[in-house]
Amino acid sequence: GFVGALIDGAVRDTHDLRRMNFPAFSRTIAPGYICGKVEAVSSGEPVCIGGTTIEAGEIIFADNDGVVVMDPANLDAIIEKARAIQQWEHIMHSLFAEGCSSDDAHKKAGPMP
Repeated sequence: GFVGALIDGAVRDTHDLRRMNFPAFSRTIAPGYICGKVEAVSSGEPVCIGGTTIEAGEIIFADNDGVVVMDPANLDAIIEKARAIQQWEHIMHSLFAEGCSSDDAHKKAGPMP
């Protein structure tokens, strides 16, 4: 079955989607009625959204800030890089909490991985 939806258009009834714990990421939210205006034509087929083609089997990470499509073959390297960035961000936040300026914090923490 479906575990979420990426929609190259609008979505409605977001409160119901949230209640169902069904993640749906769309370009916008609109209250319009869609019966008779759209139809499902396939599943598991490549789809182009926002200029990016998404293939079956690719890994999709989405949150309120956006959507990233990843090749499963690169997943281990992506996770390693994400952890390094998370560690760097933790250092930066700690330096800011100590009162460091942005310039000083970047000098101490070094460049983002």
